[in-house]
Order: sequence, then structure tokens, then C-alpha cells
Amino acid sequence: MRPTRPYGAVVPPSGRIAVAAPREVTQGTEASGGVDVEHFGALGYALWQRALSAPGSPDVDEGIAAFRVAYRHADTESSRDACVQGLCELLVLRYRVSGHLSDLDEAIALHGGTADRYRDNPQDAPGFAAAATALQRRAEAVGDHRANQLAQIMRILQHRDKRAGMLKSFFNMPYGQLAAMAGESVLADPMFLDEVDAVIESSRLRLDGTTGDERTAALHELVDALNARARASGGEFADEYIARLRELTVGLPGWHRAAHEAELGFALHDRFHRHGDTGDLSEALSCLGRAAAVDTVPTLFRLVAAKARGHFAAQAERWEVADDAYGLAIDLLPRLAARHLGHGDHLRQLSQLTGLARDAAAAAIRNGDPARALELLEQGRGLLIGYVLDTQHDLDPLAQAEPALAEALRDAGDRLAEEVDPHAPAVPGVPSVADRRIELVQEWDRAIAAIRMAPGFEDFLAPPRLSDLITAAVDGPVITVNVSRFGCDALVLTEAGVTVVPLPGLSDAEVRKRAAGFLAALPFAELSPDDEEATAGAQEPLRNTLSWLRETVIGPVFERLEGHERVWWVPTGLLGALPLHAAALDEAVSSYAPTIRALRAAQTQRPPDTVLTGQVVAVAAAPGLPPLRGAAAEAARLAERFPAFGHLSGTAASRDGVLAAFREVGWAHVACHASSYTARPVDSALHLSDGPLTALDVLAVRPGRGHLVYLSACETVLADPAVADEVIHLGSAFHTAGFRHVVGTLWRVTDGTATETARLFYENLPSELDADRAAQALHTTAVELRARYPRFPARWAGYVHIGP
Repeated sequence: MRPTRPYGAVVPPSGRIAVAAPREVTQGTEASGGVDVEHFGALGYALWQRALSAPGSPDVDEGIAAFRVAYRHADTESSRDACVQGLCELLVLRYRVSGHLSDLDEAIALHGGTADRYRDNPQDAPGFAAAATALQRRAEAVGDHRANQLAQIMRILQHRDKRAGMLKSFFNMPYGQLAAMAGESVLADPMFLDEVDAVIESSRLRLDGTTGDERTAALHELVDALNARARASGGEFADEYIARLRELTVGLPGWHRAAHEAELGFALHDRFHRHGDTGDLSEALSCLGRAAAVDTVPTLFRLVAAKARGHFAAQAERWEVADDAYGLAIDLLPRLAARHLGHGDHLRQLSQLTGLARDAAAAAIRNGDPARALELLEQGRGLLIGYVLDTQHDLDPLAQAEPALAEALRDAGDRLAEEVDPHAPAVPGVPSVADRRIELVQEWDRAIAAIRMAPGFEDFLAPPRLSDLITAAVDGPVITVNVSRFGCDALVLTEAGVTVVPLPGLSDAEVRKRAAGFLAALPFAELSPDDEEATAGAQEPLRNTLSWLRETVIGPVFERLEGHERVWWVPTGLLGALPLHAAALDEAVSSYAPTIRALRAAQTQRPPDTVLTGQVVAVAAAPGLPPLRGAAAEAARLAERFPAFGHLSGTAASRDGVLAAFREVGWAHVACHASSYTARPVDSALHLSDGPLTALDVLAVRPGRGHLVYLSACETVLADPAVADEVIHLGSAFHTAGFRHVVGTLWRVTDGTATETARLFYENLPSELDADRAAQALHTTAVELRARYPRFPARWAGYVHIGP
């Protein structure tokens, strides 16, 4: 993925844009009822023009707000239409910066409100080009092919009478970007190449004898066409492209220079690959470093440039440069996947950067700094979990020292939690849920900044350092297994520090291959449960995977560990889909943690010492799903053993009823169907009597501080491969939301396995329920089941424990 240039701008706007005067006129006028539409429109236009040079600046939000006021108070169609163009453009610009799909929806809706009056000439409708861009961006983000077709139709209408530069105009993107997206079929198309060649020739002629902005525009067109030609032909075109790009870059300011610096970096790296000139590589790394350092450009652009610099340097084993570049990328991640995003937008943004934290850690390890590697993994993984944990942070010390600051932060956190993932439709010209969340996050950030000014709170909610993480290893080693294309290692955290255990038998490619084979075998593992030989044959891939894990991970790690009977695993990438705990069954009692920070929170935030209350939830028949014959029997046995526990079944086991129970009890056991949705893990759900209870629902209600939740359901600890490092599934949702201990499943288990595992688990717990014995009880259960079914790991390896 390469960063793209700004929104079709050829030459940056020159001169300073006057904003102060219209801003002064508009201040306070809407509240007083004396709105001057013309002045609000002028302010919006001035901010829009200024934002083109700094897309990441506050001008974007202020410009949107000004245009919205003008739009709402306009009393004629013409004055309202005058606002639509700028408002649509700014909304699309903000989407490119912040990633809110609701901004695209609003731009599309704004244009739609004017389209009927322009049926004869739709291309003349205000906001037409921006709405077309919004449709295209939405299609790219969510795979909405219908929207993409509409966008293409709009392009045809817009440019039906234009022949010169037709392809570029049709797609509304630079030739180089069009060539990159379209691939070999377009690069070989004579029509495309003829058009590019014509632009090259005309641009070269325009350069002769021109100066200033005219020359810059001609040079820009030439560079764009040479980019496409270089992709198709290489050779002299590639060399001229680099030379002209250098010339163009020198004369550009700010964001525009950064965009072209990044292009130059990629072009030089391409040439390095062709010819092996290390000078090209060094210049490429420098160009990408300068592009990533410009603070006024969109965060995604900076991240892509920094990630590319890290990747190119790591490929060349320039580990110091790679470590520096990846470190900047990790620092930028919270800006990209910011708190104001809904969960869907958050995960979509991060799906573009899968594996970034793991590659950063690998570079730090190879640069000789394992402590930094662990810090980078903690900073770059589990961002969404971290945001929820921030709102649950123990504020008692702060409240004693600075009660007003503690109250301000608590209030901002509570209001953020109320709007976790906005789905409300966009209303043209009206502030959206996204706008409200942006304002709330600004309040949160101001509160954090004020707290860090207070003595003793300078590092309040700062990214974790090794000194913070090391306390998590008080009861045993915490083993983070880093899987990267640049090498795989176990980072073993003990009270003495971090030890690197190289894992030469492990590779990113092999983990992907093994995980794919393992997951593909699982649906067939129990198709013939009464035929032992057939079942044993079906489960051979599972046994092979466990042997491979013992050889490549468990063996090397435990060769370095001495006398540890209790360990915690933090697997990364697709390794999280494989049963490390089962491969280590003969070595130690294993638990998992989404992140070390989540483990620390569970260790420190203990439930109050009160009489243990519990709730058993059993849903034998959920709408649209086959019956679970064992759920009722499982619940009946628990009710008999724990008569003081509540019991929810039938229609009483509804979403509202179960959520209310989760808020009130310290121990919960849930026997029901569950589904894991890898495309959108926040929608992974428990299926209750009146519908699904999703991971998002659990995170939103923040149940409180519970002892344990036992999820006797399928795939409750299965993460999305596209955003595996966010570790979002039902198990991590319950753990993050307040249950210290979670028992769940990595894959779909049979009704009989679920019932038998639950029975043995409770038999292996002390009669006085103690959640801190859950890991040992589950371990003993697995050992007993393995003894009964040694050739059938699907019956004993699927259940996992999360927590301290």
C-alpha cells in the first residue's frame, strides 16, 4: 500500500486564506438567532481552502460546522446549494483523515437532496464530484459493488463530452494511481498507453519556456504520466520519472511535498530492486522518513510511509533504521484508530496495517532491544481493549489528589461508552454521532492533559513501559510469541526482565499454513463420533499441529524456563487460533491474556469481597438454530450443585435479562449457541432466546467486576485473522468488560464435549468456588479428557482460560 496524493489537487493553493474576519462575524450568532448565511458560508469556504494544505488540521471540523450552519439556515435553494459543494468536499476530506464512514454517507445524502433538480444535467448538481468520490471510497471500504457501479455511472455522465485525457477524467485519479490499481490489463491496453504518451509529449512541450505555477502544473502532469509509463515499460521512463519527480518535489511546500517525497521513495526503491544500487535504497529510506515526519498530513499517509520505510530497511537488514521507522508508525496508530471511531471504523482502519506491531517488535529484537520490542507489541496491539480499560482505570488515587480532574475524566469516559459504535443514518447538514464522539474525545484528551500536569501523574494512562509490564509476571512467566515475516521469537517476561527465545522453526508463512489446515480440519473432526478409527483419522491434522507446536514453540521456550508450573501465553497473529496451552499440557498450567496490560488490570482490579452470587444461563433453543440437547441438562446439574445461583432459561434468557444478570453477579455460566464472525468480530455473539448478544454489547455495558464467566459455547475465543492483533472475540470482551476469569472455546465443540467438560471443570474446583483456581481446574479437566480420548484432541484441547 502506497500513500496517495491529495484529492486531485494539482498545484497547492497559494497565498494565505483569510479566516479571521468571517470567523469573528459568525461567533455567537447562531445561538442568538441572528445567522448570516453569507458569512457562515464564507467562513466555511475559507477554512475549506486552507484545509487543502493541511488536511489533518482543525480547519476541517470547523469548516464542516460553518457550512452546516449556513446549510440549515439558508432560505433559498440557491444559497443552500452553494453550501453543498464545500460541505461535501470537506466531509470526504475528513473521511480520508479520520475514517468515519458516516462522513461519506452524509456527503452522498447531501448530493442526493439536490439531484432531482438536475436530472437533465446531473453533472452540474452541487457536490456531484465529491459524492462520486464518496461512493467510490465507500465501495473500497466495505465492498459495496452497487455503490461502485453508481460512482462509475456518475463519472460517465460527468465526462461524457470530454475526450482529451478521457481515461484520467473518467476515473478521477492520477494516471499512476490508475495504473497501480488497474494492474496488467490496463497497462497493456493501447488506448491507455496512447493517452499517457500524448500527455508526456504535451507536458514536455509545455515545460519549455514556462515558469512559476504554470511550469509546476506541467511538471506535475508529466510526472503523473511518466509514473504510469514507467510501470508499463520501466527503462528510460523510470529514470526520467525519478529525475522529474525530484525536480517537482523541491519546489513544493508542506503536505504536497511530503506526498511527492513518498512517491519518490517508492520509485527509488523499485529501481533499487531492479538494479541493486544501494544509493537508491538509502535515498528511498530518507525520502520516506521525511514524508512520514510531516505532522500536518493525514495520519494514514504518514503511517503508510513509516511502515514502508521500516519494511524496506528490514528487508535490507538495516535494523536501526527499521526500528526507528516502525517506532514512529506505532506511535501514530492511536491517531489512526482514534477513540472517536466506532468499533467498525476502528477495525476497518487497522485492517490496512495487519502485522505492523509484530514487524516492529521483530525489528527491535534484531536491533538488540527486547524490552522495546515488548513495549511496541503492547502499544500496537489491542488498542480497542486498551481504550475500554482506560475508561475503567482505578481513579481513586487521582480522586484523592485531584477530585475535579477525576470527575471530569470519569464523565467523559462514561459518555464515550454510551456511544460505542454509531449506526445512526446521516442527516444532511446536522452534526452526526461521529461529531459528538469527536467532541467527547477532545474533552477526554483535555482531561488527560490536565491530569498529566498534576504532580505524580505525569505518566497517567501513558503507553506502558517495561517497568509497568513486569508486575504482570509476579505469579509466573508471561510469554509473548511474536510471529513476523522478519523472524519469530518468544519474549519471556519474568520479574527479572525480558528474555528473547529465538524460534527458528517458526515462520509467519508456516503459521498461516498450519492455522489454515487446522481450522479446515475442525469441521470434520467429529462427523463419525461412533467410529473411533474414522474419528481418529479425521483428527490426525489436529494431532500433527500439536506435535508441531511442541517442537517449534513449547520445546524451545521450556528449555529456557526452569521450575515454572504456571505460565501465561500472549500469542500474536494467527498463532492465536492454535492451542498452545494443549501443546504445553505436560509442561505447565497455561492461561492466556489478550495483552499484558489486560492481564495486569485483571490482577489488580479484584471484585469486592462479598458473598459470591451466580447466574446460570441456558438457551436450549435459540431462534433459527438447532436445539442444544445438553444445555438444559448442564444447567440442571449446576442448579443442583449451586442452589443459591439464579437460573435463566427459555424466554427469561433474553438479551436484557442476561445483561442485567452480568451486571449483578460475580459468577456466570452460559450454555448456548455462539457464533464468531471474522469479518466483523464485534458482532460475534451468544445466541439468546430473543436474539444475539454481541461482543460489542458486552463492551458497551461494562458489566462490572465479576469473578468468572464460563462460556459453554462455540468459538468464543476465536479472533479475526484480518485484525488478529486487536484480539477481539467474546472471551476478550467479557474479560475487558470486567470478568477477571473467562473460560471459553477456540473452536466449535460438540454438545457432548461441552457437557462433559463443564461437569469435570466444576468437579475439579473446590467446593467453595474460587475463581483463582479456574486455570488449574481447566488444566486438570484437559488432562483427564486426554487420558480418555488420547487420539481425539478436539475433545480436550478446545477450552481455554483467560485471566490471572
